[in-house]
Formats: sequence, structure tokens, C-alpha cells
Amino acid sequence: MERYVCFMDESVSGDMRACSRLCMAIVCFAGGGERAGFDVYRRVSSILGWRRGELKWRKARRAMRRRGVDAEGLVEFIRSSSAYAFSRGLHVGSSVLEARLQLAAQLLQGAVRGLGLVSLAVLDHGLVPERDSVVGRLRRMVSRRGLRRIVFRSSAKIEGIQLADMLAGYECGSLE
Repeated sequence: MERYVCFMDESVSGDMRACSRLCMAIVCFAGGGERAGFDVYRRVSSILGWRRGELKWRKARRAMRRRGVDAEGLVEFIRSSSAYAFSRGLHVGSSVLEARLQLAAQLLQGAVRGLGLVSLAVLDHGLVPERDSVVGRLRRMVSRRGLRRIVFRSSAKIEGIQLADMLAGYECGSLE
């Protein structure tokens, strides 16, 4: 059975509080550990003329305008180059934590249903609190069998998280 690595990040319209819009995205690749998706990242960086630094949606959107790159086409390239990719947005109700957990669980459930087994989920720091109780709750909400391990990493160092940021930023931008 193929093993998959999934990366998640978020984008927020406005400050993170009740009544703001929260968007999250997940992008998954077969094997490769935390470096999975590097070839896709390198291609996106080349298209944007990105030389160094973290690839963030806001900066990438400006680079797309300067270079005449179609945002929808770039996002479709990321999606079609991955084993699974999905983004979703919702309005935050009274609890920011619950909104984050709900959205993260929905995206991870979709990946597990679509792929069968997610051996590693790499989440951006701060996506959900990194406490064992929260991570355990998230794994229970998804599937202990289908989701083996969750780790938190800095998006500045993990290219897959930066690709997820591109999808989440595009999602939030299209909902405004």
C-alpha cells in the first residue's frame, strides 16, 4: 500500500477572531517524507521567478501579476501534480480553536478517504495547538488507522506547507 505525506496550512482574511474567514488547504504526495512535493515547489518557484525566502500567497500573487501568470492555472498545476489536494473556507464562529480543529479534521478525513493511508501529516506551527490532547483529539476525529502521525513544522523550512499556503490563500481570495 502506498504511503502518503500531507501538508496543511491556513490563510485568514483579516485578524483571526470571530466573524473572520478561515481557509485551510491540504496537499498530499506519495512518499518522500517531509521533502515530498519538492519538485512541484521548485517548478512553482521557477514560474514565479522566486529566488529565495518563504513562498507566501500574498507575495506570490504580486509576482504572478508582474509575470503575467494566471493564478487559477498555477493553483491547478499544484493540485494536478499532487496525489490529493483540497482547500476549504469557513466563517469563524465564537471559538477560533474549534473552527481550526473542525476544518483541519475535515481536510484530513478527506485525504484519508481519498488515499487510504496518510502516514504523515505535516502541519504548520500554530495551525492547531501543539498539545498532546489537541493532537489526540484531531487524530480521533479523523481516524487512528488512516492517519498515523502528525508533526508540526515551520512553513519557512517545509516546501509542502508553502504549497498548501498557496492553495489556502487562493481559496480565501476567491471567497472575498
